Formats: sequence, structure tokens, C-alpha cells
Amino acid sequence: FLCNELFSLIRETQMRQMHDGTQGVGPYSLVSGEQLGQLSVLFLQNSISNTMAKHIIHLMYEKEHDQMPSAVADKYGYRLITDEEELRTFCRAVIDANPDELDRYKMGGKFARKITKFYQGKSMALSRGTAQPERLNEILLEVLEEVAPGVEQ
Repeated sequence: FLCNELFSLIRETQMRQMHDGTQGVGPYSLVSGEQLGQLSVLFLQNSISNTMAKHIIHLMYEKEHDQMPSAVADKYGYRLITDEEELRTFCRAVIDANPDELDRYKMGGKFARKITKFYQGKSMALSRGTAQPERLNEILLEVLEEVAPGVEQ
């Protein structure tokens, strides 16, 4: 997906230059192979999400040409939250803010599954999309077990 995103940026630049009648970078990338490689590693290590990777590649192409992806990610706050305590704080805040949903969760079965998804969405929104989804789900299930032990999903 990163190569496709980069090719799209190059193509857009070419089309804009043809339309404007200007000369520019031509059919070349302003993002180096080393930058693309490091961006891939950040994504594969779950340090950034797919969306974050796309934002970073756009930033490197458009204005952060000489910066490595890790520096761009840090500068613009594009890092997934994986810290257990921080994720636990999000989950608890969402559960505390929605006590009626907790009552429905305690009914178990399909209610528990629906409310778990509700809490996942609210927790992700609270983190502004920066929580690592799989880790957030694990922590949420642990927190739900603490506040409502033994509920069957």
C-alpha cells in the first residue's frame, strides 16, 4: 500500500505539472528508498497505523523531504499507543462515562458482544485513533472482567 500511495503522489504531481505547464521533479520520487523502507518497518512493528503511514508519506513527499519517517512520526504525533496503563485509562474512562451500557453488558451474550464493540469504538475515539487496536481490545476485555466478572460473551 505504501508504494501505491507514493506512485499516486508522483502521478498527481506529474498531472498537476502538465496542467500548469510547469517543470518540476518529473517522474521521480522525493521520498528515498531508505525512507520508504523505514516507514515500512514502523508499520510492520505496529508503531504506526495504515492511516498514519499514509499521512507520513504525504508529509515526506510534500515538505519533509530530508526527514526520516520516525522523525516525522514524532514531530506530528503519529505513533500508536501501546502502553498498557494509558490504554487501561481510556477503557476505564469510557466504561465510567457509560454506566447504562455496563448494565447491558452484564446481561451477557449478544448484549455483551455489542457493548464490547461499543466500548472499543468509544475508547478508540477517546484516543483519537492512536490506540493500537489489538492491544486496546485485550486491555478492554481485562477491564470489563474486572468490573463485571464472569460475564459470558
